[in-house]
Amino acid sequence: PNHHDDVGRLRNMGLTPLASGGNVYSRFDYRNLISTGGVDFITPDAVKSGGISESLKIATLASANDVQVALHTLNGLGQVANVHLAAGIPAHVRCYVEWDPTSPNELRDQMLTNPVKIENGDLYVPTGPGLGTELDMDFVKEFELKEGGVEIAGKPRGRRWNS
Repeated sequence: PNHHDDVGRLRNMGLTPLASGGNVYSRFDYRNLISTGGVDFITPDAVKSGGISESLKIATLASANDVQVALHTLNGLGQVANVHLAAGIPAHVRCYVEWDPTSPNELRDQMLTNPVKIENGDLYVPTGPGLGTELDMDFVKEFELKEGGVEIAGKPRGRRWNS
């Protein structure tokens, strides 16, 4: 069952502004979420929502329906993609970009050849071909060995479910 109708009913109670969409995948799904009246904020992620171009279409839907965009982000290249997306969304629609430069984050700060920089409170979008940065594969390999983090190298770890 689709949760969009339920979220719409909850929002119509007027208790608090609602956000949803971190796991909504296309402009058609976002159109459904918005049309049911379910959100004040949508939270697309360029990685999950079909890329930057599709996510810009989602932001256009948000603008047309007086809904704000608060991007759902993660580390590495996905976060850089969302920073590029945020830069392309008009300021009247974009309300939030998740980025905390005050806490060191090895994956965020060292994994990329040209990481996102913050100076005097301004966030600078990497420039150059593609996203303006690439994975530093030497760091990825070293991190995998040091941390035993097989997922960073694309090898899924086995899951155990306790009953």
